[in-house]
Amino acid sequence: MAISLSGILLSGMLATGASDPAVVLEDDKASWWVWANPPAVNIAAEGAVSRDPKLPPLKLQFEFLITSAGRVAECRVSQISEDVYDDATLCALIALHQYRPSIKNSARTPIRTFQTMLIGVDPDEARKLVHSADSH
Repeated sequence: MAISLSGILLSGMLATGASDPAVVLEDDKASWWVWANPPAVNIAAEGAVSRDPKLPPLKLQFEFLITSAGRVAECRVSQISEDVYDDATLCALIALHQYRPSIKNSARTPIRTFQTMLIGVDPDEARKLVHSADSH
């Protein structure tokens, strides 16, 4: 029987009575919560971070909480390739994301997780680039 890192984290939380949400890696997020409303686009935020196509893409990583209601909360930018926007503007990009619990998360356990984005690249191409960079 294989035990996942997220399962160990949850077991540790329950055993210790810790109230802080488990930290779940981006690739394991769907084991807990599934994105319920893609593409949730905040047009004002998207316009605020439009990127000149002549510039290299802006790569950033968000850290945020998915609450028991499936909402994004406590967002912060944890990595950014170029410091050109404030965290509030960037976090507005994912503030409208909503999640539904996965089958394995019927208790609706909140988690702290990550989302990597490339701005200034076609969304399908950005997904390929982000995943290929993560695998190296």
